[in-house]
Amino acid sequence: MVSDFESDKILKQSQENVSIAERLFDVEKCILAQTSFTEFFEKLLLTLEERFSLPFVWLSLIKGRDTNDIVTSATSPHVERRINVITETAFQSLVGTENTPRLINRDIDNYFTLLPKKNKILFKSIAIIPISFHHTIIGSLNLGDYSESRFVPSMDTYFLTQLGVKISLCLDNVAAHEALAYLSTRDALTGLLNRREMEKMLEKEHSRSIRYGIPLSLLFIDCNGLKSINDEYGHECGDSALQALSQHFTAIIRKDDMVFRYGGDEFIILLPHQGTKDARAVARRLIAFVADHPLLYQSTTIPLSVSCGVSSTEMASVSTSQDLLTAADKNLYTKKRGQKTAVRSDEADAKHHS
Repeated sequence: MVSDFESDKILKQSQENVSIAERLFDVEKCILAQTSFTEFFEKLLLTLEERFSLPFVWLSLIKGRDTNDIVTSATSPHVERRINVITETAFQSLVGTENTPRLINRDIDNYFTLLPKKNKILFKSIAIIPISFHHTIIGSLNLGDYSESRFVPSMDTYFLTQLGVKISLCLDNVAAHEALAYLSTRDALTGLLNRREMEKMLEKEHSRSIRYGIPLSLLFIDCNGLKSINDEYGHECGDSALQALSQHFTAIIRKDDMVFRYGGDEFIILLPHQGTKDARAVARRLIAFVADHPLLYQSTTIPLSVSCGVSSTEMASVSTSQDLLTAADKNLYTKKRGQKTAVRSDEADAKHHS
């Protein structure tokens, strides 16, 4: 027969379980609605801290796993200060290789390796919940508390296990959304931002240029002789040439500049805070860089060259974002026509002298 004391204990435990389940449900609702890694982790970490009155919740990620680049590049300061990347050896020595949560309240100093370096908080107990991505453990979600009795090894970890499973499922879902978002804004061949993104960013940067009175320039770039490369070496070689050019453009521009594949063999580079003189200097540097870096394709060295049309908000003919694009396109056409005229003149001279 159950005593009144035992009945009260069972009732109290039942009520506590209901409370935990309700708060975890709040966390789940928050993270299920997120479609980016930054938003997902920010909601997860901050909501757990708030709903469970925890001093600090953070992530320990195994170096080299799939989500590291995405998560560690998050711009949110809330996420950045709650992430620690450690080696697989260090992680496994503390957490093991199983998906089972661990509760620690003894020899706690040994586990401070899991903490972000700038957050060496003197916790008295920690809950470590392994999380997986595509069925591979990528790290752990960690809950720290100042009380030694908050996370005791003998406690049931059912709810923590369920949380770990749901986080892992949500990660797969967020990754799918991130991939779709990436593909919708990128050119499939080069990985550069596509024409639709260029139109959006051009309008945005032009509006900012007008509002703050700062210059904005644009380079309209054409890959010279791509048709000849395709005809002589095949379209795979032509694709390799476009990929190489996209890498060259990305390598030479500043952090604030933006490069786009406009279509076919044409590219656009936006140069915020740069006027006509600066843009022309960038164009010359870019043309020289491409010429100095030929394509090596199947043991064959293939010269690459580009032509650049330049425009700037400093030009009298430019008053709209479309004007900026049109002016650069016209400038490119003029230069390419001049190049063809020069080639024809050279050919005529050669015939005359022969």
